[in-house]
Amino acid sequence: MIRTLTLALVFTLAARATAEPPRYEFQVVKQGDTIAAKERDKRTVFVVTSKTGIGGGEIRLAAGDWPADVTLRFEYVDGQGNGFKTLEDFSLATGRLRVAGSHKQSGALPFYLPDAAGQYAKDQPPAGHLRVAIAPKDGALEVTLPTHLLVGAKKVNLTWIDAYRN
Repeated sequence: MIRTLTLALVFTLAARATAEPPRYEFQVVKQGDTIAAKERDKRTVFVVTSKTGIGGGEIRLAAGDWPADVTLRFEYVDGQGNGFKTLEDFSLATGRLRVAGSHKQSGALPFYLPDAAGQYAKDQPPAGHLRVAIAPKDGALEVTLPTHLLVGAKKVNLTWIDAYRN
């Protein structure tokens, strides 16, 4: 029995070690805005740079699996490390759910579930609240998602508005 468990553990660890690292494709709504993936402190950070502080984009999983821990970092394109001050409006949508809110709701952003057609009604009440933290860090604004939030998604759609935009 112990030998069977040991072999199962070895195969599981070997599968994880040979798993393909995630690869992403990015699209943005406005020319000049960008999204890029970076690894920092055992987290994947998607750095969103925006010219105006208002925009949207899509992160598509091209290969591999989503990382467990994801943060979105919002900065301006100016190259000076000038970050957003506060999010007046933020939304993140996958095929399973949509999280939407503002900086004021940090720690308890409402989430919505799609109807049978995959749509979100405008007057739909939230299905609950998720622990999505929005906080300043190192001169920019970071949105920290709950662990494993993106598992099973093929793409993530984002929208953002900085209340004190350029």
